[in-house]
Amino acid sequence: MGDWRDKDLGTLLRQELERAPEVQAVVNAYADLNEAGKTLFRLAAGVSLDTPVSPGETSRPVDETAASATPTDTSPAKAGQIQPLVQNLMKTLLEDYPTLLDGKDIRNLLDRDYCKKDLGLKLGNLPLLRRTENGKQILGHNRYWKDPRRDGRFYVCSQWWKKHHLSNAESLLRFVDKLVIRDPAHSGIPALERHRNALNDYIAQFSVDG
Repeated sequence: MGDWRDKDLGTLLRQELERAPEVQAVVNAYADLNEAGKTLFRLAAGVSLDTPVSPGETSRPVDETAASATPTDTSPAKAGQIQPLVQNLMKTLLEDYPTLLDGKDIRNLLDRDYCKKDLGLKLGNLPLLRRTENGKQILGHNRYWKDPRRDGRFYVCSQWWKKHHLSNAESLLRFVDKLVIRDPAHSGIPALERHRNALNDYIAQFSVDG
């Protein structure tokens, strides 16, 4: 077996950070420090966390309080924010028209592997939904929005990192498309069409900005 030092250290670090969102949070906090603060941190921790960041990019989730006040599902998301779209979509699916999702759908949304591999969501290896009896915290950090859905049974994941906004919006759009195709006569389809339009508009911002 080859020495671990022969491996690409940067790749290993990125893989491990994806598996440990709480460590990523520390890295993000470090990135926000001024140079004096970074020096103090390195002296205290004995390590250097200096990592190049692309101009204009941040790894922190753009959250949380702003997305808690749910706007109408027809209002455009502010530039760079996907959270209001997620909140509105999950309200439609879990509260306004709960029969749009069957039992299997709910089980899938509670499964992190399904959410990551089948839906294509990038939420730090977390499932989109979590049962309220399991709490909002993972390893001491809140990873789910405080207001439960579906008669208080489920929390919705709040870990929507800016660098994955486009990819996650495209994944949610595919998910909505499948629901529309599956049951086109459902009374909730007009609401899903509004979400589909909102997601399309949001995705279009990236081609304009790019």
